[in-house]
Amino acid sequence: MGSCFANEVRNSFQSLGFPVRPALSPQDLALFSSFSHEIPAWGVWDERVHYQWYTPASLHLEAQIAFCPEKVAPRSIFPCTKGGRIVFQDPHRRLVFADSEENLIRLRAAMDASIRQAFQHAQAFVFTLGLTEAWWIKATDLPACAEPDYGNPESKPFCYFRNLDFASSLHYVENLLGLIRKFRGPEVPIFISVSPIPLARTFREKDITVANLESKSILRTVAGQVTEACSETIYFPSYELCVLDPAAFEPEDGRHVKKAKVQSIIDLFYQAHVKRR
Repeated sequence: MGSCFANEVRNSFQSLGFPVRPALSPQDLALFSSFSHEIPAWGVWDERVHYQWYTPASLHLEAQIAFCPEKVAPRSIFPCTKGGRIVFQDPHRRLVFADSEENLIRLRAAMDASIRQAFQHAQAFVFTLGLTEAWWIKATDLPACAEPDYGNPESKPFCYFRNLDFASSLHYVENLLGLIRKFRGPEVPIFISVSPIPLARTFREKDITVANLESKSILRTVAGQVTEACSETIYFPSYELCVLDPAAFEPEDGRHVKKAKVQSIIDLFYQAHVKRR
C-alpha cells in the first residue's frame, strides 16, 4: 500500500501467487464512470490505478477508515465537470469517479469494505512512502489522496496545500502503525520502504530536483525512525536499490522503475523475508 511503486510491488506479489488485497468485484468495477477509464496508468485501465496513497497522511486516513470509521465521518464528495457533464469524485482515493452521487456512495462503500478486510486479515503489511506534498479538503479537514480533480482550477476553492515536514510525517506513520498494533497485535510483520520514483512536479516554489530530494529525505528518515523503534517493523531498501543503480529507471521518463529491476527487488525481498518464514 502506498505510492506508484507499491502497485509494482503488488503486481509482482500477485504474479508469485500471493493473495493480495484489496480487490473489487466486477459489479463494483461497473460503478466507475467511463471517465475513470480514460486515465490509464499502465497503458490500459485496471483497478490498480485506485490503490495509490502517496502521503503518510493519506495512508493513516485509510487505517482510520478501516479500524475506526466513526473518526472520519463525514467524508466529502467532489463534483467536477468532465467533457461537459458532471461526475462525482471521492477525493480521498485516486481517480475514483462515478456518474452519480449514488453510484459514488456505493463504490466508496465497496472500497471501504475491501480495504477494511485487508487491514483486518492481512498476514503482513507492506507500505511504500511516496511524497510529502499533500492536499486537504477544507470542508472536513481530511487529507485527500492527491489534489482533487488534478489540474482543474475549479478544485482550488475546496482544498488547500500542505507540505508535510518531518514531525508531521512521523506523526502520521506512527499513528498508522499504532492502529495496526492496537487492532492486529504486535506479531503481524510490517515492512516499510520509500518509493524510488521521483516527483514529476512540485506545488512549491522550488526546483523539482530540490523538492524531490527534500521529500524523499524526510520519508527515508521517518522510515528509519519507526523501524528502529520496533523490531516487528522492518525497513526494506527498495529506494536505495534503485537510486544507487543508474540503470534502474526507464529511459523514456527517467522516473519509473524497469520491470526487471522491480522483479529483482521482489526476489530479494522474498529470499530475505518470505522464504525463511
